[in-house]
Amino acid sequence: MTTVSNRRDRSRGPRVARAILLGILALAVQGARAQSFDCDEGLPLVSPDTLTVSFDATAPKPGNRLRWPDVLLEGGTCVGVRAAGDLVARMGLRVLGTYENLFDRDLDFRIPDGGVIGSSTVEDVNVDLDSSPRNPSARSLGARLNLSGAGGVYVAQVIAGAESAVQRNQGIPEHLPAVNVTGFSSSGNTIYAAVTFLPVVRSDDGGQTWFEPAPKLTPPFTSRPDVIVASPVDPERVMIAVRGQGLWVSTDGGKTFARDTVLTPEGTNVTVLDRVTMRLDDGTIGERIYLGLSGGRLLYSDDGGVVFDEVTLPVRPFVDSEPRVFCGTPDPQSTPVTVKAVAVSPNDPSRLYIGVEQFGVYMTEDNHATWTPRNTELIRCNGDISTPSAAGATRTVLRLLALTRLDSGGSPTDVLLAWTETPVTAGTPTSDPTWFDATLMLSADGGLSWTPQTEGFPTRGAGLFASINALVPDPRSYDPANPSNELGVLAGTSTDGLWQLNLGDTGPARGVWVPYDGSADLRNPKIGALMALPSDPETILVGTLSSGVYEPGDEIDLTRAVNATSTDATKVERLGVSVAFDQAGTLSGGEQFTLRGQVFQAYAVWRARTTDSLGEPLWQMIGLYDLTNPEFCSPDACDAPALSQIVGCFADKRANCFTPPSEAGSGDGWWEFFDREVQNGFSYWYAVSTLDYGFTGDVQPENLDRDFVFSPRSPQESDPAALPFTSLRAGANYNTTLFEVNVEAAGDLSRVFAVPNPLVRRAGFDAEGASSVRIVNVTASSRVQIYSLAGDLIRELENVIFNGQERGNIKWDTRNGEGELVASGVYIYRVTDDDGNEVVDRLTIIR
Repeated sequence: MTTVSNRRDRSRGPRVARAILLGILALAVQGARAQSFDCDEGLPLVSPDTLTVSFDATAPKPGNRLRWPDVLLEGGTCVGVRAAGDLVARMGLRVLGTYENLFDRDLDFRIPDGGVIGSSTVEDVNVDLDSSPRNPSARSLGARLNLSGAGGVYVAQVIAGAESAVQRNQGIPEHLPAVNVTGFSSSGNTIYAAVTFLPVVRSDDGGQTWFEPAPKLTPPFTSRPDVIVASPVDPERVMIAVRGQGLWVSTDGGKTFARDTVLTPEGTNVTVLDRVTMRLDDGTIGERIYLGLSGGRLLYSDDGGVVFDEVTLPVRPFVDSEPRVFCGTPDPQSTPVTVKAVAVSPNDPSRLYIGVEQFGVYMTEDNHATWTPRNTELIRCNGDISTPSAAGATRTVLRLLALTRLDSGGSPTDVLLAWTETPVTAGTPTSDPTWFDATLMLSADGGLSWTPQTEGFPTRGAGLFASINALVPDPRSYDPANPSNELGVLAGTSTDGLWQLNLGDTGPARGVWVPYDGSADLRNPKIGALMALPSDPETILVGTLSSGVYEPGDEIDLTRAVNATSTDATKVERLGVSVAFDQAGTLSGGEQFTLRGQVFQAYAVWRARTTDSLGEPLWQMIGLYDLTNPEFCSPDACDAPALSQIVGCFADKRANCFTPPSEAGSGDGWWEFFDREVQNGFSYWYAVSTLDYGFTGDVQPENLDRDFVFSPRSPQESDPAALPFTSLRAGANYNTTLFEVNVEAAGDLSRVFAVPNPLVRRAGFDAEGASSVRIVNVTASSRVQIYSLAGDLIRELENVIFNGQERGNIKWDTRNGEGELVASGVYIYRVTDDDGNEVVDRLTIIR
């Protein structure tokens, strides 16, 4: 038995006695994929329960390949709550999962301002997360959790006299620092919701429950999705416009997204993405998708967003002078307008309205061939479009809605609602250029004239109206198939909740904005999206902004929380741990708690060629892979014909001979090691163990000087560094594997030899312990005859099977035909095969 002492390469400060280290390590382990141990109990060092070995004759340098399952997936870690005050008892704080990070860490949570967990009002119950690893190789972690519960998706009933709303957030993850639902779109029975950081969630049951199609570790979009559109012909095709990042398309139901770099190359912003019902190019009535882009472009698709055609847009209005001027601003190129909103007439499916930046509304009735301005009262230019004036007098249309009503003669006419915005100019309540005068404008004559429709509408200070994020027809009064004078609108505001407007000639609160009757149920007044369910128009989906969706007992995945803003899948930091608060209650500002996560330090690969007198393999460590800082002592692949060595590097670590699961490609969650130092005809014991130095999250690496402890390698493990672990996992916490390199000769017997030669007592190299000889590099049909020097035939042998293989080795146990050990002396062996090849040589046995 050989005791291996593998301290850190350099002397680094005070040593910690091995006995102290062993005392903090646990003597128990849980089953596969079980919850981690509490680190207060210590770290259970676990050996992989499976080890397979195979000879790779195809490698540039042939050798043995070892494979074993990743212990990270088998519970070889620990995590526990520390320094939590009374949060465990008072709030039901708990930690779940298996710690999967590669660094020992303390995860420090601080609650800066307090609040109520699962609050039923908009209240930012934020929890800041930081990591305190001292190892400079560890990436710093940070996250912000929102434990309030007023946000997300509401299912609102708008049945007259029975208005109500209920949260439906099942499936929307709780880890998000602020849940922003910015759009809904449906295709068949499938509903998609655009959510910041995800980028979408999906519902197949009318918005009652949601799920994330994308893998949970996929880095989400860091920018907010502005709008979402699902294809009307393919429920698996969905498009989102991401703020500042163009158009993104999924063709697999939201599992993966790719930017459409053809339609939206770098620098192109989406200004509108919408789906409308109108008369298509072939004369039929169907669904059309409009895509507006920066730079004055508008495209449309009649096949669900697969192929887009471009529209010729009107240019911005100008006066014909030098230089050309439009409303006071030079316009040397007569740039087309930028489209911000689209709407189709409910009376004529050939009539399309567009709301544009700075210049109000335009209309086309001939499939985009000609455009008619509908700008009176929307752009004034000092009262006359031909007279230049300050830009603040022009209005950008951000939302556009087309309804229908009967005029005085009983004929249907278009009613337009335009949510407009214009920069605030000097002399108004504020001259801050970041403020805008936002006004809802109404046209009862198809856009020929416009008047403000703001009576009763909430303001946000300084006389400015609250912003509208969503504008939809009120299904209680609006029926396109049966036009009447009873029509209404629902508006979702960014600060004041859901409001309703009766635009009919009769009825309560006619012409005056009033809060939605079920506003008390909508606990979050920040509305981001509205959509009537296609199957039930009196049910409205309401998406809110800037709040949490947490309910007591929900489990927050910390892996997702710390990667919420990641855009690179290769840099995802895996933690594998969740936290939960089982009880509602108030958190005081300044409260904090810590999660301690610990993982074993390294994998060690061991090899032995002989055993001691008790049959224990005489182990030699041939590979060490430090999970936190693997040392690649050679820049070459381990199976390269020759290796170059880095000067001053601890060569036995051989990190270049390890292949982590992410690179192995031969099975998820399996490691590989390549042993190039093997010879044909030899038997080798192999074992893989885990190794640790104790908790290192509070120690500077340069000050760490501890002996390591490793998990057992065999049932009879006797090394003091592994003794505490021999009884783990009911005696199965080891993986010693015996393997013989048995390679068939390539066609002839020119490289045949006997090993060992001479055979010396107590100098054996295999399981037989100095009692057997192998004739190696034979062909598959070879036979061996053993003769004495006098020419007497002692034994005849065929190619034997070892480890399930019958290839290139013939073993002689140094016994004669009667089973008796032969005496010391010189013997002749003769090898022949079916191809007529023959080799004769001698070997010596020394008893």
